[in-house]
Amino acid sequence: MRDRDSIYMGLLYESLQEPNNYAKYYQQGDWETCTELARKAGQTQRNIPETVMMQTTLDIQKHGAPAMLVHLLEHIGDLSHRAQEPHGRALTNVHDKIREVERTEQPNCWNLEKEIEEGFVGNAEYQLVREIPEIARLYKMVGKPGGPDAMYKVYDIVRTKYKDQLQQRVQDNRKYVFAQLPAYVQAHQQHNNPVTLLGQYGKEAAILLGQLNLNGLREKIHQIRQWLDKYESLDPKEQERFFLQPL
Repeated sequence: MRDRDSIYMGLLYESLQEPNNYAKYYQQGDWETCTELARKAGQTQRNIPETVMMQTTLDIQKHGAPAMLVHLLEHIGDLSHRAQEPHGRALTNVHDKIREVERTEQPNCWNLEKEIEEGFVGNAEYQLVREIPEIARLYKMVGKPGGPDAMYKVYDIVRTKYKDQLQQRVQDNRKYVFAQLPAYVQAHQQHNNPVTLLGQYGKEAAILLGQLNLNGLREKIHQIRQWLDKYESLDPKEQERFFLQPL
């Protein structure tokens, strides 16, 4: 049976259907209530959005989705949840998750567009190596008498002899994978209900990713980084207030 305090907090959270209620507690300086309400708001990402994310990523991995895209759908999709956990552990997780995008902007790294496109190509090659009988036989013979001495030679045959088939597979996989993403976007738009500014940034980042608006995603990650830098510059007494700031 739920205790009286948990029932009370549940009722408070339900009242957040009116967005100004969280702001009211914030203006009153009721940090304990705000912290609990923010945590509960973060849990909305763990319901339908999380379920849709899991269904989507499991499905698209079977159809050649790039590992980078799958990874980001999982980790950027969880930002709004992590951003509204009690702020000590919350911000460590936020730092780690946004670095997944930031690292693609470093010198000598592929950008997100290239990471995703090369992922589609590599996964299509992997599929065809195992599906085309002639290539599948060579694959099993690598390093054996009468077989290729290196795996890359098997993939080179796919890239040259089966170039058209490879291009078609990349197109088919891309079309299928991209067609599954609107459900991910819709789940966040309708069922992810943050109450803090940082939680909202996390929600927006997930939506931008699902829409494949990669420029918009990078801008949102920069905005989150600026927020984090501002937080770190504050006196510890001011950090909690800044962390809990409402939409």
